[in-house]
Amino acid sequence: MKILLRYRLTDDLRSAGAALAAVVGVNILMVLFTNDRVYGSGTGAAMAFWALVVGIAALRADLRLGNQMGVCRREAFTASVVGTAVSCAAAAVGVAAVTAAGQLLTDGGGRLEVMEPYQMVYAPDTYVMPLSGYAAMAVFCAAFYLCAAAFGMLCSAAFWRASRAGKWALGIGMGAAFGVGIPQALYRFGPALERPLGLLLSNQWAADAAMLAFAAVFLGGTALLVRRAAIVPASR
Repeated sequence: MKILLRYRLTDDLRSAGAALAAVVGVNILMVLFTNDRVYGSGTGAAMAFWALVVGIAALRADLRLGNQMGVCRREAFTASVVGTAVSCAAAAVGVAAVTAAGQLLTDGGGRLEVMEPYQMVYAPDTYVMPLSGYAAMAVFCAAFYLCAAAFGMLCSAAFWRASRAGKWALGIGMGAAFGVGIPQALYRFGPALERPLGLLLSNQWAADAAMLAFAAVFLGGTALLVRRAAIVPASR
């Protein structure tokens, strides 16, 4: 299990570093090749997509690798979840550090202004936050990334267990839900959701707790799906 956990951490941290460097590089290129003022951001959102992809890809790879190494299904699943969670926390610290460095270097002046969506919602009146602000941002990002990774694991496990027709139904159903169902639900039940959504947007710790609760639900569903999943080589 330790070898599998080390493998997951190494693989995730390398990909996280590459993704973070790519987003920072894009911001630098925008400053170099444009004459307008650049509002640099996107590292937090980009790393959320990274976490989603890691969750989708890591689960099956870890279970197959664990099967080849003689590690039981439960330990392989635990190593995958723990490794992904630690990697999400490390990525969140990286995002907070990059944001802090960018804001300290620019100080709101010049042609580059660094601002993350987290700060727009929870600290809109400050450009350079105190150390506690960046620490709170790291906690928020860690919870967000873990929720995204857990959802990716759930999707991966669901498609893994589904039949061919079930995969089509899942794909179409998820597209319809995200493209039509959820926006329509928010529109129709907006007044009823105004209070809980207002609480999440005004209290970061409530939002953190909500995302961790969703992550726990996603991981619980994933665990149920992989209990009897047939672990076969990827070529099959």
